[in-house]
Amino acid sequence: MERVIVFVERLLRPPGGEQGQGLVEYALILILVSLAALLALTLLGEGIDNTYNSIINQLNNVMGGVSLLWYMV
Repeated sequence: MERVIVFVERLLRPPGGEQGQGLVEYALILILVSLAALLALTLLGEGIDNTYNSIINQLNNVMGGVSLLWYMV
């Protein structure tokens, strides 16, 4: 009878306990940070591109047309 009780207790116990909880939390944090970075790049991408192109154009004007180096960077 004692074996039956132990067997039932093991069946009713949640599987794994809290062993995987930390891994799941880190995965959720990683997903959240990735989504935030993707959203930031999506919203700010055009502005960053415009600023970068403006800097390249200003450097080209100052350097007298040595533009190929800046486009390769």
